[in-house]
Amino acid sequence: MDKLLLHFVARDGEKQRLSAQLPELTRSLRESLGSQAHSFALVAREDDPMRTTGTGSPARAFDATIELRVELRDSDLARAVHGLAGPLDPLIHTDLSAVLVGTNKAFLPCAPTPIRFQYCMRRRADFTPSAYLLRYADVHSAFGLRTRGIAGYTQFHVDREASRSAARGSGLGVWDVSSVSELHLLSLDEFFAAAESNRALGAQEDEDCFVDRASSVMWLSDEVFRL
Repeated sequence: MDKLLLHFVARDGEKQRLSAQLPELTRSLRESLGSQAHSFALVAREDDPMRTTGTGSPARAFDATIELRVELRDSDLARAVHGLAGPLDPLIHTDLSAVLVGTNKAFLPCAPTPIRFQYCMRRRADFTPSAYLLRYADVHSAFGLRTRGIAGYTQFHVDREASRSAARGSGLGVWDVSSVSELHLLSLDEFFAAAESNRALGAQEDEDCFVDRASSVMWLSDEVFRL
């Protein structure tokens, strides 16, 4: 495991205060992990035409993200996230916020960009977790590699058991996400200009074969802090 993702859902009216606490929280988590992890904090865009929430499902797009890229040991991870939800309870819905642990796979490597597209995906019930990740990496990655208007494409493969354990210790409620697709963008204008040709690739149609799209969420974020 080499990546920890924390996704937060802000309480009504508290997104700005949550955003202001992200740098301190990111530093604290990095120190708790005892490493020089590459660490980032991101805040979801207010005016986001890509933001979706699954209708009729518990899924909800997130408002803020902390990402730490580091080799994770179970004991260090448990210590770093233990009781995390408590101090944040005035600012976030702890039951709707997520802690995800797993492996980062860069199919189109790049330096992290200030604008990110994130897509938390859940598997269809007729796919086992391992079969889902195999299909995602071996087949669906081809669509990401052909997407225009991006600088980089990463798949985050979530470790279910490690994420469930981290959620239990942290007090955050969401852990059962199958994967996260991340696109690194240099320019929203460039990305949206390529939207029609990207739709023609058929990525959404391919997702229908193995992704529970109604329970998956996507959104755009701006990087607000980096270590």
